[in-house]
Amino acid sequence: MTSITEAPLQQELCQCQIRALQVRQYAPDPPAEMKGKLAYGYLVEHPMVEIALRKVLGDVKVDFQRKVGAFKTVCRAKVKPRLWPGGFKFELRADIPEYEYVEDSLRGFLILVASQDTKLMPPKEELAKLEAYLETDAKPQWCEVL
Repeated sequence: MTSITEAPLQQELCQCQIRALQVRQYAPDPPAEMKGKLAYGYLVEHPMVEIALRKVLGDVKVDFQRKVGAFKTVCRAKVKPRLWPGGFKFELRADIPEYEYVEDSLRGFLILVASQDTKLMPPKEELAKLEAYLETDAKPQWCEVL
């Protein structure tokens, strides 16, 4: 007969144990020539916004504020924000001139993956879920943000 200490444990891991077992990943160092407040993330471009909004709104036209709110909401719904260091956030990019901001497309926003302070990133699985939902093969990059 095996004792309790010899028997293998057949219990499920709790969420904190799962998070502890996940491999932490860090953003690469920003390019040396970049200065200012920097963030590492996905550039929000027109096709990804339209794809995401069409999935939830269909062809309904909404004003800019509702478009921003809906896009942020659907993105947050596809990931687990608590697994994102500092939460799931959007930043406004400072590395493009104001005349290049296109309100209807949300061009000029960055989906924050890591900051220059910690460089700690969400798990790969979270990034993959977001990329799949947005139907993009884009990868995060460093940008100056406001």
